[in-house]
Amino acid sequence: MKTLTLLILLLGGFHASRSSSRSSPTILIHGIASSREQLEPFAERLRDNNHIVYNVEIGKNGFLDSIFMNMNKQCELFNLEIEKLNISNEKINIIGFSQGGLTSRCYVEKYSHITKNVSKLITIGTPHDGIYYETWPYDGLIKEEYTKDPFLYEKYLEKNDYLVYLNNEKNHENSQVYKNNMKTLDLFVNIYSKSDEVIVPYQSSFFEFYNIEKAETLGILEIQCFNESQQYTRDLLGLKYLINHNKYTKHNIDCSHDKFKESEELIEFIYGIL
Repeated sequence: MKTLTLLILLLGGFHASRSSSRSSPTILIHGIASSREQLEPFAERLRDNNHIVYNVEIGKNGFLDSIFMNMNKQCELFNLEIEKLNISNEKINIIGFSQGGLTSRCYVEKYSHITKNVSKLITIGTPHDGIYYETWPYDGLIKEEYTKDPFLYEKYLEKNDYLVYLNNEKNHENSQVYKNNMKTLDLFVNIYSKSDEVIVPYQSSFFEFYNIEKAETLGILEIQCFNESQQYTRDLLGLKYLINHNKYTKHNIDCSHDKFKESEELIEFIYGIL
């Protein structure tokens, strides 16, 4: 009996070891005006915890290309980088910092059903619902693809070539594909900081934005909670589905935007997720 018990325990340990070794590899993608090199210390911390990590770069020069290259093109290149990795696992995890979180989500929506499915998508300080500054603080550095003026929302719907489609804010031929792909996620994590001075409003990091109706009719800026937004009530992107199936969570890390990658609290939180 003791021999049988020992054999069961050994087999159980062997199975657990195999399960651990088969865990999905993780891909890191940097944000705007950044590069693979800047995320390498973060990647090493994950590797030290026995995670398989691929740290990729957008274009030939991540710093410049993340600024000047159109976001749709960046997403296309990110997909090609994942293809080139030739990963044999059934699924991958992706961690996207800042703008890289949009690139990550873009990959899930546009390419994951073709290239490689995603298990866990973790975005960190990402402007999922756009950014808007009453006074623009960054001379010459404007990413039109996710700038959203709540006072001129119709213009945004008409002119925007990226976020408006990524968020299914208007009908397009791939809207159902985007939604279906998001619903295949095992877990979607939005990490944000109330102290974030770059993502304005910081609530955009978890799909909240200014109330468009109040901005246009009353001229005031007031955050509309997610449960009252069309993104939730109409489930435009499948987020309501993920929430209802316990596949979505958000988490606050109290730091400035540029300190996310150095946050010990963040790395410990991600250890617990991966």
